[in-house]
Amino acid sequence: MIRDALLGGGATMLHHWQYPAVIMASVFVTVLFPRKLTDRRTFFQYFDALGLGIFSAIGATIAMRNNLDFLWVVFIAAITGAGGGVIRDVLLNEMPLVLYREVYITAVAMGAAALWVGRCYFGLSEIGGFLLAMGITTIIRMEAIYRTWSLPRIVVHGRR
Repeated sequence: MIRDALLGGGATMLHHWQYPAVIMASVFVTVLFPRKLTDRRTFFQYFDALGLGIFSAIGATIAMRNNLDFLWVVFIAAITGAGGGVIRDVLLNEMPLVLYREVYITAVAMGAAALWVGRCYFGLSEIGGFLLAMGITTIIRMEAIYRTWSLPRIVVHGRR
């Protein structure tokens, strides 16, 4: 919804049944199997990586449809991909993943950049660009989880 407000449109999720359907399916599974799901933190991390890939690619695709330049495509992808996770983490009283050293927004930026380059310089179709962005973002994020990659810390005056 933040993306839609920035782009001057109405809330997309209120006009397409797929958005609330995914939300309701997730709630349904969580209510049916609460104990099974809470014991599987790693499963949720990989599931979150897939969601990050899908939603950031949606944002990047919509930004491309609006003929936005490279930085806006990456920015809109980041807001769309990470926004829901930030809200989820805040509601769970946890620090949002994007504020850790996690490879999170970096994965989104790489996927969105690939979409922009693919569409602008290689003539990829909209669906081809979407799949490329989704794939790159998801793979980078999943690799970061699997290999425990993290971003470097900046040390200021001997403190971390």
